[in-house]
Amino acid sequence: MKRLPGMFLTLFLLIFLAAGPVLADCRKGADLYEQALREADRSRKIDLLRKSLAECRDFAVYYELGKTLGRTGRYKEAERALREAANMAADDKASSQALALLGQIYA
Repeated sequence: MKRLPGMFLTLFLLIFLAAGPVLADCRKGADLYEQALREADRSRKIDLLRKSLAECRDFAVYYELGKTLGRTGRYKEAERALREAANMAADDKASSQALALLGQIYA
């Protein structure tokens, strides 16, 4: 029974070590997303959003990518991004936002 706390500590360390690179990639992805939000040039913004997604998949990034692609007339790509956003949504409200924007793209 004395080995049980050591096993939990070992398991915790393994999970932490495995998650470390993922968390770092998501930080880089978040930085790229923030940079994209400040970008006025739409093609540059799309590039930054795609780079962000390559680092870490995130609802907000897919949503913004779909919105920006739609504004540039790239409707098929916008549809894919918004469907991915809807699938990743944390709740019904976020999913509804993505689907509503998708409806605008279809219109």
